[in-house]
Amino acid sequence: MLKMKIFHHNNQTISYEFNRLYRIFNMVFAVLIMFGAYLYREEEWFSWFSFPVLVSLVLILTGLYLDSWRFDSGKKIIITRFGILGIYKKKIYQFDDIIGFSLTHFSKGYQKARDEGKRKRRSEILVFSVVFTSGGKRDIEIIRETKSGGMTELNAQTIAEYCGKPLTKDREMDSNLGTRFGKFGKFYRSS
Repeated sequence: MLKMKIFHHNNQTISYEFNRLYRIFNMVFAVLIMFGAYLYREEEWFSWFSFPVLVSLVLILTGLYLDSWRFDSGKKIIITRFGILGIYKKKIYQFDDIIGFSLTHFSKGYQKARDEGKRKRRSEILVFSVVFTSGGKRDIEIIRETKSGGMTELNAQTIAEYCGKPLTKDREMDSNLGTRFGKFGKFYRSS
């Protein structure tokens, strides 16, 4: 599972998206696999050539995948883009349409087995969402809590502070995190 990160664009804009190096790595790896498949294309063509082509196509699609949230404190808007490179859905939200952000947790697994005292494999999932004045909610990131390692909670708190909106948490233990002001030490917000 991939983790999203905060990137600074200028004094008024930050984005929350996947690392660009991951995308570049997938594309380069796909090209190398295709090159290797091309070199050995004469031996049992269908069985050996089709698997590298399928793996390369999956790597290319993951390299072109786009899930980006851009927060602009100057224009007071949030721009979200979701899709594959040039074919994506773009949506713009005003800060006035947003109540705040929320961090919620849920367990994936067997609750009945847990209540009976049996050890079953369960995983705690963390959901970082934006909450709208209309009562709706839009998930920004859904990640396993162990994979997050506290970074999603920290990023949520940082984004909420940057936008000047409250962050609602369903567990009190997430409230004692410090804030991270990004790559260059601090945010420069305009009033």
